[in-house]
Amino acid sequence: MSNNNNQIPGINPDNGPALPRGPPGREFNAIDIINTRGFDHLMKLYEVDRRLTMRNRQDIIDFYTSLSKSTLSYGWGAFFALGSIPFVLRYRRTGSTRGARAGLGIIGGMLGMMAGSNYGLRRGYSTGFHALEQDSSKQPVVEMIKLMSPMEAPMWMRYFQETAKDETKVMPDPRVVVQQLKEQGIEIKPGFLGRTRDPLGIHPRRPASVCRDQSSTAQPSIATQVSEMDNDPFAEAEPAKPTLSPWEAVRVRNGLARYDRAVPVSAQQPYADSSDAQTSFDQLMEKERGYSEPDASKDDGDKWA
Repeated sequence: MSNNNNQIPGINPDNGPALPRGPPGREFNAIDIINTRGFDHLMKLYEVDRRLTMRNRQDIIDFYTSLSKSTLSYGWGAFFALGSIPFVLRYRRTGSTRGARAGLGIIGGMLGMMAGSNYGLRRGYSTGFHALEQDSSKQPVVEMIKLMSPMEAPMWMRYFQETAKDETKVMPDPRVVVQQLKEQGIEIKPGFLGRTRDPLGIHPRRPASVCRDQSSTAQPSIATQVSEMDNDPFAEAEPAKPTLSPWEAVRVRNGLARYDRAVPVSAQQPYADSSDAQTSFDQLMEKERGYSEPDASKDDGDKWA
């Protein structure tokens, strides 16, 4: 056996088992299970899981479905039962629920939900497990359920739902996967109270080194277009286009308006009159004024005649 510190006991990397690992990108999170339950327990899960048929996996799904229903029904039942006690007592004393301690009812309901959910979980587990033991054809299912904790029902239900549809997502060989994870330097820390959120690696995980490299990489800035006029010291800068309002920009983008029509009035240049047109207009005014004014010298001669 190799003297490598990362070597897992009982596996030879040269001729070890090379079983399917599932689809690419789905790492098997086995380190956390080893830290909490031991490598032997993980191997027992693997040995039983590889013998399960599609029908056995569907039986496990049905078992955990009934377990979830039992937990929810007992939990909510206890919540409403204990939460309504202050209102019932108030009604019996005064004939009305007005003035009942609602806060006390909420606290009692939450405590009742915790106790009721725990009781419903244990009761549903014992009832469903006893029914499976009576069927001799479901012994692999019984062995698998014995190895799983009742508190991890949602996680296991998700796992068997995935593997019942796709065989490539079945748990790979833990010895091979753990060896590869240690060689790659991937460290998966346990979750809250030593439990893991995804011990079977149903959701893909990225190595911590990849996350650090991506976070340290500077974000690329927006590239600006450089033209030949940028290096010309005598080039005149083009006037900046006025900023359009969001509504005007939408109309221009959808072809409902032109950019020149969408420019605000304040950005438009005032109309400059042509000098030739102004001269013609002045001459016309002088001509009209000459026709309208009487001849002063003629009027004076007629007056003194």
